[in-house]
Amino acid sequence: MPLHILQNIAKNLKVLYVEDDPEIATVLSSVLNVFFKEVLHVNNGEEGLAAYDAYAPHLIISDISMPKMNGIVMCETIKARNPQQRFIFSTAHSESHFLLQAIALNADGYILKPIEHNQFIALLTKVCQEIQREMDARSYQTQLELHVKEKTKEIQIANAKLRELNQEIHHTLESTILSLSGVAESRSHETGLHVKRVATYAEFFAKELGLSKSETDTLRIVSPMHDIGKIAIEDHILKKPGKLTESEYVRMQEHARLGYEMLHDSNLPLFQYAAIVAHEHHEKFNGKGYPRGLKGEKIHIFGRITAFADVFDALISERVYKKPWPIERIKILMEEEAGEHFDPDIVRIFLHHMDFFMHTNASLKDTTSTPYM
Repeated sequence: MPLHILQNIAKNLKVLYVEDDPEIATVLSSVLNVFFKEVLHVNNGEEGLAAYDAYAPHLIISDISMPKMNGIVMCETIKARNPQQRFIFSTAHSESHFLLQAIALNADGYILKPIEHNQFIALLTKVCQEIQREMDARSYQTQLELHVKEKTKEIQIANAKLRELNQEIHHTLESTILSLSGVAESRSHETGLHVKRVATYAEFFAKELGLSKSETDTLRIVSPMHDIGKIAIEDHILKKPGKLTESEYVRMQEHARLGYEMLHDSNLPLFQYAAIVAHEHHEKFNGKGYPRGLKGEKIHIFGRITAFADVFDALISERVYKKPWPIERIKILMEEEAGEHFDPDIVRIFLHHMDFFMHTNASLKDTTSTPYM
């Protein structure tokens, strides 16, 4: 075995050498010092055990038979702490009965005294190569873990930026929806506060009905778009202060379809849900609504909620064509329309939480309206 192989491998390794015979220790220490980065010699197992933790050797070369604590006991103690610790035992022929114990401890090899130089170098080379492979593997694993952590951090940063961007886009869309909704409402002499009230009512209903947070947030954002189709309705109909003629009323009803057609081809989920709300907020639970005559749960929950929120706000608010209704009159109507115009569950929630709806209406009151109770 060429000596340079061992020199190249062992130059970065530390050895703990445990030997009680001074003469043998002097000779073998001088050999070990040629190859290894550091060699610490101690005289027995007790000293070896005491030095182990602080020294952290890559390899322990130990005599077996020693005073105070023999090599087997020391090895057992160290292996209990670190099963991967590398051990080579040296022993005399007369102590060969210890070898079975050494093998049971998964020792990496043994050398008989008197030590034969070439055999010892070959054993050291084999064990040191195994140590080096393990160190290389650990180093690679550490580098890989570091690389993964760095990439994970980069991904986390990128995801955080993406979330921020998505939030900005989401907020922009929400602002756009409110702006569009306000345009539609203002054309029919209603204020932007109407759509805000409808959104607040709708959000409350969604929570009470057990919709998810995502669904609740979505409905709060898109419910103001329920009348977006009014943008396409002619002013002489939309702004007419008196009762509409039959043909005018038919034309006004088309705003539900028109709103749907404006929105449903969008790739944005918010606009797709807004299309549903625009299309279905005039459907009735009994199937007598428009534009499609949907009945019961065939009407999307967003449409059922927005239908109630829109009608309630229209009743309790002043319009160019009407005075606000007193709350008791509204209560009676809603009770009558449960299962007819409106989803009974939604009516039930309204009747149990009328204070919330009254408070919301009062806190978001139109400055131009003068509702009376």
